[in-house]
Amino acid sequence: MNQSEPTHPDDARVFDRQALMEYLDHDLDLFQELVEIFFEELPGLQSRLQQALQREDAPALRTAAHSLKGSVSQFAAVSARAEAARLEELADQGDLPACRKALPELLAAVQELASVLQRVRNQDF
Repeated sequence: MNQSEPTHPDDARVFDRQALMEYLDHDLDLFQELVEIFFEELPGLQSRLQQALQREDAPALRTAAHSLKGSVSQFAAVSARAEAARLEELADQGDLPACRKALPELLAAVQELASVLQRVRNQDF
């Protein structure tokens, strides 16, 4: 598979393949390892986000959003990173009503990234 072309037409808007491969120095084993870690950690991160919002714990929500931002950033996932940064900022401001609206958007962007990663993880990326 050509590394400069997305594996699926929608992949290009989910993550920047070229930036990702440059970041990883074209190390496909490292890519596979990062994907595995992402899928291992994702349920816990999502749970931390939801629980913090349910408890109306803005500092914990900010910390969880920051962690998720770092996790998706390693995949050059522009949309998911932007949504995580937005939630992090809203939580930092203590704007819980806005956080309630932003969390579903973040989770949707992360799910989209997860779907793409699931699809490409077993391909010749």
